[in-house]
Amino acid sequence: MKGLWVILSMILFHFYAHAQEMSYTVLFEYDKFDIPDSSLIRIIKIINNHKIDRVLLAGHCDNIGSKEYNYTLSDNRANEVKKLLIQNGISQKV
Repeated sequence: MKGLWVILSMILFHFYAHAQEMSYTVLFEYDKFDIPDSSLIRIIKIINNHKIDRVLLAGHCDNIGSKEYNYTLSDNRANEVKKLLIQNGISQKV
């Protein structure tokens, strides 16, 4: 499965811009938490084109592996997206 996108391996990037609810899903490679280039570009475009009021990040992964491992992987994925948002001007308070 290496190199394949696993739909259950994702971050739901849900945000509110100008009172409009929008969402974006980041699909990660199997067992990885680095953000794919295509998603990096898309997230940065979203940040630059919208005034973002609130963000909800939810990390998910498949059920292969232990609960502890999957929790850590999901948390790492959410944190990578969070870091990207902060590096591009989205306040941690949002």
